[in-house]
Amino acid sequence: SCTIAKPGIKAKDEHIAKMIAEGKVAFGLSVEHVEHAIPMLINHLK
Repeated sequence: SCTIAKPGIKAKDEHIAKMIAEGKVAFGLSVEHVEHAIPMLINHLK
């Protein structure tokens, strides 16, 4: 699965980097982590 942040579990930068390196293109996350996870995801997609 490509979940980067679950309820109660924040996204981890190294986890996002690994998924992108594996070629993943769709990601799921809990709405409570949007402000934390989206900037990390965008940074890795640049």
